[in-house]
Amino acid sequence: MWYNMSMSREIEKTSENPHFSRVYFRSGKGEIQVVAPDFWIEQIRECEDFRYRLPLPDFSIFGERVSPRLELNPTWDDLIEIKEEEEVLEIKYGDRRFNSAPQDKYLRRDLTWLILSVLERARESQGQFLVHASSIEKNGRGAVFFGQTHAGKTSLAAVLAFRYGCNVIGTEHTLLGHGGIEGGTHWMEVGRGLKQFIPELPVDDPIGQDIWGRENRDAIDLALLNKHKPSAPLSLLVYVSVVHGTESLKLTVSEWSERKTRVLLGEWMRWMIQGSQTYLHNCRRQLPSLDTLEISEKRMALVDEWIKEGKRVLFLKGTADDIAKEVLKRL
Repeated sequence: MWYNMSMSREIEKTSENPHFSRVYFRSGKGEIQVVAPDFWIEQIRECEDFRYRLPLPDFSIFGERVSPRLELNPTWDDLIEIKEEEEVLEIKYGDRRFNSAPQDKYLRRDLTWLILSVLERARESQGQFLVHASSIEKNGRGAVFFGQTHAGKTSLAAVLAFRYGCNVIGTEHTLLGHGGIEGGTHWMEVGRGLKQFIPELPVDDPIGQDIWGRENRDAIDLALLNKHKPSAPLSLLVYVSVVHGTESLKLTVSEWSERKTRVLLGEWMRWMIQGSQTYLHNCRRQLPSLDTLEISEKRMALVDEWIKEGKRVLFLKGTADDIAKEVLKRL
């Protein structure tokens, strides 16, 4: 089911109001129109969250068209309004803290996460799900790597790309759908300190004492290095735990049961749409969940499709090199 978001009224462009623009965001099968002041749009464009969570984003300004719409207005005070009637979803967001160009990165993220959550609902209504996972392709077969924060998903993708000749589809986030791995973020943010474990990384040597600090991080555009693929059939689901600097560590390999695979895959695929419940307005308001029963059923139908094909989540714990070799063997 596609859905529409529309404004209940036109914004009056008076001398007291900033100039408003209509901007189009697209990610995979999801799209959204955002009507907002120009200085908000610029802040949203500059937010790093879009680089890593919006696979292949496209921004443009254009006239009327049918697509989801979100209305943002800094002249409204502490406002979140949501109405949904007959497949039409209307969201208004207002906050007077944004009356001038916002400098606080957390205020900027309020806007960004609101847009990303609504965009995720548009994607999921079309059967496409953004997961916090890296993914690679080798010889036309794709593998997805789940794991906790700092579990080594990005470093594993880097090892497979720069040491074993794989292509990266997604670094931090990956789009999953009925076509398998349907997209991902081609920007890879790495600490230069990782170069001591992966010398092949195309980054400068770390400087200073705090080699893992923000000043020692690089953003690598894998597309420019011919290390990015836009999609691949899904062949392998892996939950990883990478341990750095322990050469004698024995690789742990186990396969999850059908039930555990189903439950946890369903949870991981809800991750982005759950972001709609982020607290906004200095934690005074919480946006209601944008998840629906229909979307949930589509999500679990996709998981069941993979399970019927015999796919199970493989758990791998060890060094990035050992895990990479095991992944390539199974691909």
